[in-house]
Amino acid sequence: MKRYYFDLLDGDTLAVDDEGLDLKTLQDATDEAERALALFASRADQDRLNEHLRGWNIQVRDKKGRVTEVSRPIPTRH
Repeated sequence: MKRYYFDLLDGDTLAVDDEGLDLKTLQDATDEAERALALFASRADQDRLNEHLRGWNIQVRDKKGRVTEVSRPIPTRH
């Protein structure tokens, strides 16, 4: 298992994950980030007060600090 960290990006603001998760592969970490983004989108759809969640991204990095994947932004509804 490798430890991956999930840093939240909201425009220029970065919230650094200091705990991380132990996962087998980078693909598992990417899948976890995409599930989190889907949850953010669901909350934004349910409650206008959470609309800001729609623009968040998640950077997945390893314990050495290398960014190994940046998840796709949630598309904005028009």
